[in-house]
Amino acid sequence: MKILIYLVITFFTVQATSVEITGGRRNHFNNGEKCGNLSIVHDEHSEKFKALNIASIPVFTFFPAELSTVAGVVTLVKQPRISHIAIKAKDWNIPNADISGASCLEGADLENNPNGAFLECFPGISDGDHVYMKAQRDGRVLNLEKVEKGDPRCPELVTSIAKVEVTANLDFNTIVDHSEIGWKDFDKVGSKAANYAELVKAMNDEGREVVRPGFAIPFYYYNQFIEENPIVKGAIARILADERVNDPLESVYRGEQLSILKLLIMSDHAKVNGELVDKLLEKAETFKDAEGLSRRLKFRSSTNAEDLPNFSGAGLYTSKSYKPTKGGEERSDKKKKERIVKALKTVWASIWNKRAFDERALYGIDHSEVYMGVQVNLAFPDELASGVIVTKNIVEQDGAEGIYIEAQRGDEYSVENPEPGVIPERNLVETQADSSLIVIKRLGNSTVDIDGKTILEKESPIMVLSEDDIADLTDLSIKAESYFENLLGEEGKEFALDIEFKVDRDLEGNRTIYFKQARPYIIQEQ
Repeated sequence: MKILIYLVITFFTVQATSVEITGGRRNHFNNGEKCGNLSIVHDEHSEKFKALNIASIPVFTFFPAELSTVAGVVTLVKQPRISHIAIKAKDWNIPNADISGASCLEGADLENNPNGAFLECFPGISDGDHVYMKAQRDGRVLNLEKVEKGDPRCPELVTSIAKVEVTANLDFNTIVDHSEIGWKDFDKVGSKAANYAELVKAMNDEGREVVRPGFAIPFYYYNQFIEENPIVKGAIARILADERVNDPLESVYRGEQLSILKLLIMSDHAKVNGELVDKLLEKAETFKDAEGLSRRLKFRSSTNAEDLPNFSGAGLYTSKSYKPTKGGEERSDKKKKERIVKALKTVWASIWNKRAFDERALYGIDHSEVYMGVQVNLAFPDELASGVIVTKNIVEQDGAEGIYIEAQRGDEYSVENPEPGVIPERNLVETQADSSLIVIKRLGNSTVDIDGKTILEKESPIMVLSEDDIADLTDLSIKAESYFENLLGEEGKEFALDIEFKVDRDLEGNRTIYFKQARPYIIQEQ
């Protein structure tokens, strides 16, 4: 079903710096009003992007793959509803407006003349101006107005919106299968690994494997790495004591110092305990394919500062694949160990990603108390599709109960961080409380062709997910939501899950749906 977007621009006759843009319901908005320094950004590698800080209101002419804390967001390109930007804006309680499709942008050259494209929509406002931004979800209205810094609508800069305490058990030193742990072990292995373990229990049975097997590496080994490498430990201490690093407006300097620390962790000077590497190789060798070859694994972050009920930490840290074979042949044990070390250090080092540092600061999390566990599970080397589910109707405020699904074909493009022109398939599934009635609403198709690589100018007529896929995802999602709602004691409250899934082939070559992650979906009133 196609939904047309109508966007109208209304100009104020008194002052040209205040403009309203009204859009259709497919344009993503998050309620809010903030003041900040406007920055038109069209390159993720530019100095302007690196300089964004908590006092910035960026106008993106592209869709960034990552985002550190800012005061508000405007995108001139399409935002998926469950992209990292959409989730972050909601979590941070900042205004967010997608004005793609506005008549003022028709024919605009966003690549070569981004400032001109923006000024077509907002005459009188210039790059670098201090502005008041107000986004209204009802009616999809965006208001931008050039103001003085003393304007009463511009309160003092808020550098912290919450105080989140974290905990870690550093004595637990066993590498454990997910079948051996549960959500209460979050203080040993992190919430991501603990929740994954519960997904295994909730979804797998003798007849079907919905969650691929794996194991967890506890916080103990990250702490061991720091303690056994005084040069790294000293560098961390210097960074945490550096006032400029901890100044929320010193974005560029902070990014530079954190990058140096990450390079140090990744260097040959920082050694990983040999006994740990031996244990991990032994564990990895238990995963074989039908031909007896070692299978590819994914090392994923599982800190004590993500996937929490009051702090999602979505997209903050880095994952890394471990590839034990090449050209259909086993690598040597030496090469395998080198790749295990690289995967492990990549995930450990990502504690110091700038976006992670900035968001933890916003939530008052003590960086010195953050530890990295690692979730390791079978990878998806030949995935047919991937996507994200929210077990709540986030499309229609007063609509029926349901779940929302975004999916993308192949493994080239991400639902959460799409590239320009890459739009995922969108589906709303309406259900009754007992799930006895399912109505599938096709809200839009993917712009990726059936080869999984080519980006089309228009939406593909071929769906990513079949109706059978959607029905299966619905049943599985409701099962997972019920399990976690009961497990976390959220019965009777408004509760939803954010679930990541893959469509792949099992060992017999059959098309199969797998769940790879579940976290509580933070619900805020709009």
